[in-house]
Amino acid sequence: GKGVGSRLVNFVKEAYPSDLLFLHCEVPLGSAPERLQTRLKRLNFYKRLGFKKVGKEHEWRGELFQTMAIGNWNEEKVKKFWERFDPLWSDED
Repeated sequence: GKGVGSRLVNFVKEAYPSDLLFLHCEVPLGSAPERLQTRLKRLNFYKRLGFKKVGKEHEWRGELFQTMAIGNWNEEKVKKFWERFDPLWSDED
C-alpha cells in the first residue's frame, strides 16, 4: 500500500521495454474466504499495471494459478513460453 510494488514493476517494464514479461497469479475464485480479498486485490493490482491473462490456468501445490503477461506478446510467444515452462508445473518441488 506504499507504492513499492508499482514502482518495482514499472522499473522492470522500463528496463525491458521491448520484452515480454510473464507472471503467475493465484486465481481468486474458489479461494478460501480468508484469502479471497487478498487475491482479488493482487489480481486487480496487476491488471491496473497492464497485465492481461494469457494462456491457461494451472494447478501447483493445490492452488490454481493464471498466467498474465505484459509487453510485446502474441499467441506464438505464449505458446513457446508454455513449451519451455509447462514441465516445471508438474514438479512439486
